[in-house]
Amino acid sequence: MPAQKTVQALSRQAEFYQRAAAFEGRPRERMVALGEADELFFRRFPHHYRALQVIRMAGQLGRTSAHRSLPLQGCESRTVALLTGVVTDALEQGDLSLAAPRRSDELAFSVWALVFGTRALMSTAVARVQLSVSDGHAVACDTADLLFDAMDWRPLSTEWNYADVRDRVRREVFADEWPGGSGVRASAGSFREAPVGEQVTGR
Repeated sequence: MPAQKTVQALSRQAEFYQRAAAFEGRPRERMVALGEADELFFRRFPHHYRALQVIRMAGQLGRTSAHRSLPLQGCESRTVALLTGVVTDALEQGDLSLAAPRRSDELAFSVWALVFGTRALMSTAVARVQLSVSDGHAVACDTADLLFDAMDWRPLSTEWNYADVRDRVRREVFADEWPGGSGVRASAGSFREAPVGEQVTGR
């Protein structure tokens, strides 16, 4: 797959994330929306998503030139900034407290690492066969709920129906991209991989 098309896909990913971060809701709900944006990008552009994972790993091994990695670095910087912004809003609104020396950007990094790591390991035989993990997105969501609840990020999952929040995000933010505009969980086969040049309409 031409690297240029994967780089072009980054703009689509950034659009999804920005729309998710603007979701009307409390900060933890907006964090859920960002998770749905990542899931949507993975389902619409699976080959580009995996190519980006390879580029990241190559960069860690020193096999990607600084020039070619700049677009990815910019995308990653924007992603972490959006995540950090949501955490900062939670702190300012009193939904979350972080005792020193913990920082908002550290929590943002942890969330990013959780999603990236889950996706990266889903293709392994250990995950699919030994652990029988079939839905990496569900695992990441459940683990994030456990993490946020442990940190007392309000509202807790015992107080709030975050499955309904995910449905709202799919209906209200990504109705044009999600099959049928429905919050019902769709199978990967429900999605067609969108050409990078295809216009995506927002709401």
